[in-house]
Amino acid sequence: MPRAVILTALPVEYQAVCNRLIELEEKLHPLGTVYQQGKFIAKGQEWEVGIAEVGMGNAEAAAEVERAIAYFQPNIILFVGIAGGIKDVAIGDVVVATEVYKYESGKVTEKFLTRPKAGKSAYSLVQRAKFEAKQQKWLQQPRVFVCPIVAGEKVIASRKSAIFQFLRENYNDAIAVEMEGFGFLNAAFAHPRIPAMVIRGISNLIEWKNDDSVEPEDIRQAKASQHASAFAFEMLSKLKITPSLQSIVPRVTQSVGWLLPVASCAIIAVGGFKLIQGELEQLTAILLAVGFVSLFSICLYVWLKENQIDGSGNRVLPVKQYSKKTRRLALVGLFAVALLMVLSGRNWYHQQSLSKNQVVVLVANFKSLQSENRGVTEEIIRQLEEALERYDDVEVQALNEEITAQQGRKFACAKGAKHHADIVLWGWYEESDKNAKVTAKFEVLEHRRFFCLVQTKPLTQPIAKLESFEIQTQLSKEMSYLTLLTIGLVRYEAKDYDGAIERFTKALAFVPDAEQAIVQDNTIYALYSYRGLAYRRKREIDRAIADYTQVLKIHPDDDCTYINRGNAYSDKGELEQAIADYTQALQINPEYAKAYANRGIT
Repeated sequence: MPRAVILTALPVEYQAVCNRLIELEEKLHPLGTVYQQGKFIAKGQEWEVGIAEVGMGNAEAAAEVERAIAYFQPNIILFVGIAGGIKDVAIGDVVVATEVYKYESGKVTEKFLTRPKAGKSAYSLVQRAKFEAKQQKWLQQPRVFVCPIVAGEKVIASRKSAIFQFLRENYNDAIAVEMEGFGFLNAAFAHPRIPAMVIRGISNLIEWKNDDSVEPEDIRQAKASQHASAFAFEMLSKLKITPSLQSIVPRVTQSVGWLLPVASCAIIAVGGFKLIQGELEQLTAILLAVGFVSLFSICLYVWLKENQIDGSGNRVLPVKQYSKKTRRLALVGLFAVALLMVLSGRNWYHQQSLSKNQVVVLVANFKSLQSENRGVTEEIIRQLEEALERYDDVEVQALNEEITAQQGRKFACAKGAKHHADIVLWGWYEESDKNAKVTAKFEVLEHRRFFCLVQTKPLTQPIAKLESFEIQTQLSKEMSYLTLLTIGLVRYEAKDYDGAIERFTKALAFVPDAEQAIVQDNTIYALYSYRGLAYRRKREIDRAIADYTQVLKIHPDDDCTYINRGNAYSDKGELEQAIADYTQALQINPEYAKAYANRGIT
């Protein structure tokens, strides 16, 4: 959207401009100048227009030109107001200044010698003004003149005055006189890529300036201001702005200024999503680093950025470039980015700790004491992979070697350590005429010390079940159960309670028949106990109590589980039940100090 700045000197001029704008809002310059900004829409083109009342005088006009250009970065700047007619014009006519002479510049000797200085309106605007002045609507009253004018620091109220005669003699092509145009154009000259022009409405003809007998001065001034404003906006409606690179840069910078934080947030969102998904790859780290650093830098830049702006008395004042609202938003952004960095760092550390806790299951070849291969190893691996395929924290590997009973547990653990495994499955089987006897070993390596030693017993079944793969299926289910229990414990140790509960629950689908199981029931006890602990950590108290109760059905004399269930009842507010469990724990173990402590504070 193109942008214009219109400066005025008097309130009547300012109001005439305001009347042609919509959606006006206040804008405050850091040095105190109060602007209004509105919109002007005509002939399918929409302008942003900033306006200010700068007061009378060339010096004031020049200072405000610099400030307005620095603040608005406009495509065009105009000075719109009233003037006194010198010749050829009538009250209400409009004069567009081709140039503005500074009539007070010169040298004083026995007489005043003029050294004319002039500020020129932009060529393109002068040509547009000449064209519009020829249109039918401006050929009648009010008429439009595109001619030179003069500017000084004095209000001229008589045609008999020496200054008026001086103007007629030395600036006889000027048709109007005013007080701000030269300072305005002289300051705008420093910005050649921003076209500038002075547009004046004639409010008096010098003589009888203050004579209200024909028409009051305030009415004449209002009429002249309205006509000048009307022509200024007629000019805007016809201008087709093609911004130069220099004028477009601030708006591109402003757009990019919003685009960069949006892009940074998008990059952080992508990196955060990948992090939540557990994708701890180099791309995730790069996305998060680039997003956080860029967004933090943008917020810091907006918060600290200063401009050097001319103040009064030839001073250069450092002022903040952005508004207080924008800077507050940037400050909030700084704290938000810092908080997100901390949270992402914690999440990264947590996810990395989980990835480091991946469980590797190494399956050795089950040795047949006879020559015939019954596919025990292959079936165990196949069903293990099928049961565990949805979990990315466990990997099943084939050792492709046999581990014999003579080599034993230490040898199996050494093989596991060599292959960076956490669990080693190995064993053998032998056949008689009627039965098959299978011995399976489930070894958990020492670095998983939280898991108790799994004791197994040989499985003896009719040989027909070996031939029909029923034994292999049972072994696979029990190994899947033990593996899921193990990785559930790993997740619990890493404080991933949701992951632990999911794996414990899945393990229950593979719980073996108690009479035929090769593993002892202490593993079932561990599963319910740890799942109960995980539920309590998640504040799902009823589920925790249910699991502790299940443990007590297996081991009714487990004093530790009574303590855990008592704690859960206490969390729930059922204090009598909690005290009953603490008391039961003390009946089992009278020296259990924790039971006394918990009962005492309940």
